[in-house]
Amino acid sequence: MAEATRQALHVRVRHDDPWLHVDDGDMTGLVTRDVGPDLVARVIVMARDLGWKPEERGPTLKFVLEDDARLVPLASETP
Repeated sequence: MAEATRQALHVRVRHDDPWLHVDDGDMTGLVTRDVGPDLVARVIVMARDLGWKPEERGPTLKFVLEDDARLVPLASETP
């Protein structure tokens, strides 16, 4: 596999899985989240503040976007 030329950023966004509500037919508690340009822009700014340098080589940074709009680093995953 070729080495990446830039530092990657992976962000997990918490959401409710609609398939969990298929059998009960009750979608009133379904929580969804729009991922639009404004959210992406905020995530990029927060990731840069937390050390993401997309113009440089480096390990992939992994975060989870919490419900309160904080980016929280994920623990390093070992293969």
